[in-house]
Amino acid sequence: MDWNEMLPWSLAMGHEVRGLHVPIEIFAEIFVLCLPTARFTAPSLTAAPLAVSGVCHRWRQAALATPELWNSLSLDAKWVTPDSSYVEFCTEWISRAGSLPLSLSLKATESPYYTNTLLNLVRELSPQWQDVELDLGAMKQIMTFPPGDYRLLEKISIVPPSSGLLVSFQNAPKLREAELVPYTGQVQFPRRQLTAFSSQHLDVAAFFGLLREAPNLVHATFRILYCEPSALPTTGLVLPQLQSLALASSPTPPYIGYNIVPMAILDVLQTPALKSLTLSFPFRARWPMPHDNPHFLSFVSRSSFQLHTLALSLMPVPTPTLMECLRVLPSLVHFKLEPLYLEQGTFFAQLVDRDLVPHLESLHLIFPFSKISQSIVTPTGIPTVVEMLCARWNAGAGLQSFRLAYEDNSWLAEALTLQPGFRRLEEEGMALYVGKVDKAVDKFVLESSAPYYGLWKPAIYLLNASRQPGEQSTLRFGAKLRSHP
Repeated sequence: MDWNEMLPWSLAMGHEVRGLHVPIEIFAEIFVLCLPTARFTAPSLTAAPLAVSGVCHRWRQAALATPELWNSLSLDAKWVTPDSSYVEFCTEWISRAGSLPLSLSLKATESPYYTNTLLNLVRELSPQWQDVELDLGAMKQIMTFPPGDYRLLEKISIVPPSSGLLVSFQNAPKLREAELVPYTGQVQFPRRQLTAFSSQHLDVAAFFGLLREAPNLVHATFRILYCEPSALPTTGLVLPQLQSLALASSPTPPYIGYNIVPMAILDVLQTPALKSLTLSFPFRARWPMPHDNPHFLSFVSRSSFQLHTLALSLMPVPTPTLMECLRVLPSLVHFKLEPLYLEQGTFFAQLVDRDLVPHLESLHLIFPFSKISQSIVTPTGIPTVVEMLCARWNAGAGLQSFRLAYEDNSWLAEALTLQPGFRRLEEEGMALYVGKVDKAVDKFVLESSAPYYGLWKPAIYLLNASRQPGEQSTLRFGAKLRSHP
């Protein structure tokens, strides 16, 4: 790719657009509204700012004179080669932003020769950083950032090199959101001012140490390493501002007893403002037997919060305990469940009673491990599912969306649609999906180990939660699944 040809002042121009006697300042405002909505701008000849720079001389003049079009850029070291002009392209792009705060993303490669040139460019701009993403995971050498001035920095995501990264963001008075995957104590943040933090592969000591030093957290997402009960602190911890919490455990090593993470951690926490909770348990080839677990009920009672969304993945509790958990959450609006054990007849039959989670608007069920669990909706249970949906359907007030995703029960969608009442619900506007698992929708926040998987979003994916009255619902079933994988 010839990056020189993509420079905005090198693009071939079309004919002058006549009849538009609009001041350049107005063009500038319009062009800014045309920018991609992604967190960082990836250069493209079919999207602003490059697309508008090649239309005519007047548009190019307006684009080049608008710094707001150039203060965001996604940089990728794979484009750096001895004969490419990629570094010059990036330098020219960013220079057009002038002194504006910058949003920059950098993806490194294994080659220090190709990566360091871009890294030095990004590092020199640190006084202008506002939103930065550094994926340095492919690099092999230890990286060190000298003490810097990060006075404009508000948000940062880092994947450190496997060999280590030494950097301090203590001099970042505006920093509020940070993501560090995997966790390392060598990257320092001003924890007290953080309102959002997410990380993976940290031990319990580091987890509680971070929480104690970050009392103003509003959103927190953690995947914690396996630990024994003796590793838990003996004193409780109150997080008065926390509204969204996602906890998961790294996979338990073979032949080691039941992992206490994340459930037992709840015994030490008190979160009175909590609105969204995700608990994700590790996948294991051999599962522990379900057992009554008092941790969740005690956590709810102690915190006295009004929970709005709840997501549970592979929680090893029997169905009666699960239903008891729901009974203590009358404020629940959105519920997402990936069951390890589920007596489907009991589950759906009890949900027929609208006094149980009376404000429930969306129910999202995922059965991805049908071959190793007993969580399958059986043919005899189909009428109970429809009975529950009909009982809870009340346009504008009751259950508004239902999603049931499965791995290998191809008969399920057809069986449900043949039930009296199911089609009526769809026609009356309930958002319905019964079909194959879609990883983009049905995964839990903490399933992926890839960097930057959207931890700033709420801790639960909601099915059509924003659908407006009168919009077409989203029922998909049977044959449609092949054309909509």
